[in-house]
Amino acid sequence: MDVVKINNLNMARAQREMAEVDYEDVHGKKFELHDCYHVLEESILR
Repeated sequence: MDVVKINNLNMARAQREMAEVDYEDVHGKKFELHDCYHVLEESILR
């Protein structure tokens, strides 16, 4: 995997984790945004 892909993947993971935390803090449940970032991770890995 090249450096750009690795950087993109790390950013997508960080975004997903932040989305989980932010939404859970406010609403106490997971938000679909987490799924969007998961899809982004998967597309980077392809």
